[in-house]
Amino acid sequence: MKNCVCLKVSIICLISSLPAHPESVVGRIPDQILSILKPFQITQDIDKKSISLLSRHSELHSFDYKSLQEKIAKFLKDKKPLKFLLVGFPFKSANTEKKVLGQSPDMAERRSLQYLHGLIKSLKEVYPYGVELVIFCDGIPFCEHLGISAETVKLYEQGLQKLVQDMPGITLITSDSLQEQLALLSPGHICDVIDKYAPSDEEFHEQLSADSALQDSYTNLLGRLEIEFDSIKGREFLAKYGPLSKITKALMAREMRMRRFIESQFNAEEFIRLTVHYSKDLSKKFGIKFSPNSFVTPYHGVLVEEGDGNWFIRFRKDIDPQIFEEVSEVVNGLQCQYMRLKK
Repeated sequence: MKNCVCLKVSIICLISSLPAHPESVVGRIPDQILSILKPFQITQDIDKKSISLLSRHSELHSFDYKSLQEKIAKFLKDKKPLKFLLVGFPFKSANTEKKVLGQSPDMAERRSLQYLHGLIKSLKEVYPYGVELVIFCDGIPFCEHLGISAETVKLYEQGLQKLVQDMPGITLITSDSLQEQLALLSPGHICDVIDKYAPSDEEFHEQLSADSALQDSYTNLLGRLEIEFDSIKGREFLAKYGPLSKITKALMAREMRMRRFIESQFNAEEFIRLTVHYSKDLSKKFGIKFSPNSFVTPYHGVLVEEGDGNWFIRFRKDIDPQIFEEVSEVVNGLQCQYMRLKK
């Protein structure tokens, strides 16, 4: 009898010493995912910041993360990979006078992609069913309005593919792969497919005249494009194809149609949407940073490396050539330019 009691006590002690039930571990994963994502979140309007660095005042925003947590929990419950969809990396700015060093992807793209890859690796450590970042390269839908050729877009995309070839978990949807997927004869036909969606240019103009939020977006984009075309080539392009207001409206209308096209191609239930812009409604999109402390995306600026290893992205015009020098490194067969503190 005594031995029996001792055996029961031993069993109870053994059970109590076992790790927590798997369900309790699973229940913590959405919170862990969120804690990893938050440092990468855009918490202020970087588009406005990139236009005027004078607006340095602190902007405090609160976010409701509940819908995002619920979506992560559903992926987990269904034992599906955690898949993110990001629209971006269209092409390098044509303004090599004041914004970028050249039109090929360079160290700004490489470090930004590494930064995103670091996020993917961290998420994989806590999420058991795999993590993938799908980047939809959106150069073809917009290049014609900015004086960029389709061939330049394709060369940029090919460069990006080299830069991510050692980054498992990142997949690029390029114009070539999209053209093949849709069985199209040329990249230009991608725009034809996108333009079948609403709104037409006329419908967009009507919406713009009545929607104050859309008017704010128009004003914001107009300011960004003023910087984009602030070069000899840019002014020549505007003289031929402008005015700037016309280009801005055409870009916005195409962007709205492309958004509907992407919604038709990528099931919202299978992806968490990311955006390179500030987003307050996390049920729709999560604003994601491309670099720790920059307001400029890699395709609009130059990577600047300080002596302590810190790096950031700036417009070319804002980099002091007396302090920084242009250098380059070969990464996966691609020559990557950047600016480094002079020795």
